[in-house]
Amino acid sequence: MKRAGSPPAWTPPKANPQLQQDKGAVFRDVNSARYPSFPMEPAVRSIFTMKPDFEFGRIDIFGCGSTFGNLFRLDTEEARPFRFQVDVVDGIIFLLRHEKSPMEMIKDLRGYGHTFPEAYTTWDSNVANSCSHQRIIKYNFGGIDIMIRTETDAYIKSERIVTSASASLNTLGDLSLSRAPSHGKLELRNKGTEIPQSQIFDIKTRRVDTVFDMEEIYPRLWLNQTPNFLIAYHTFGKFDSPHVKDIKQDIQAWEEYNTTRIERYHALLLRIMDVARDHDQCEVYWSGDGPLLIYEQEDILKKAIPDDLRMLISHELEAEEEEEGERV
Repeated sequence: MKRAGSPPAWTPPKANPQLQQDKGAVFRDVNSARYPSFPMEPAVRSIFTMKPDFEFGRIDIFGCGSTFGNLFRLDTEEARPFRFQVDVVDGIIFLLRHEKSPMEMIKDLRGYGHTFPEAYTTWDSNVANSCSHQRIIKYNFGGIDIMIRTETDAYIKSERIVTSASASLNTLGDLSLSRAPSHGKLELRNKGTEIPQSQIFDIKTRRVDTVFDMEEIYPRLWLNQTPNFLIAYHTFGKFDSPHVKDIKQDIQAWEEYNTTRIERYHALLLRIMDVARDHDQCEVYWSGDGPLLIYEQEDILKKAIPDDLRMLISHELEAEEEEEGERV
């Protein structure tokens, strides 16, 4: 049985402890920091390992949750400047997040967004000391076959959440990376347990005297197909018995209400795909004002995956075409 790193489990303490505020610094992009040469390589290799019969010809666009999120927020008040590169591998469009430096840190941590998960979730023993759970989600969005690599906060061992979590979303799996940054050869280990998407949830923390605006999180949960959510309120670091909730119906209602915004996002993806397939390598940039810019690049600064993986995908696509031809 093939295994992959699993996310931390929801293990709330019997008594709610007094937590210390977050301190220190964290990487802005953990994938680039841990493996800067090819941040997408671990995700693609995990697909070959976990799903050797996976049909790569059924992928149109492959990116991370941050990149897709930036595009989705483009015409809203939440939008902020961004830049990413595009690398086309045999028709598959890879979107590559681009920060100032792979080692860029977030230094102004506030609140309890890190100490809360440390106190209320636990890594399973066979993936102990993992630093992150990266999940790969595949779905069809209006004729576009999308794959998103996204960081997941935790999972609930029992499916008895506040309301039923019966839907099983299309999830490939994950790869958990070691805590220390790695700049050498990538090491892939089969560990952990494949966790159904129906048990996955994201976490946000807030002071008890503030009200969390769900509009902040709905786009992320919709993009990543995450069906559960936990908003944990605290009084000076003391949390009051937080519970995970099934919010699939809330996300569906949000989707119906935001049809026009979603249609614009769909059109934007189609436009980027058209330009990318005409030029193979380009850079997408938005300054925070004005139109989205797409620059052609003769020599892209960063490639999505190394040459051996590019060849593997090419061979897979050729095999898929031959098999399809035989069916016809």
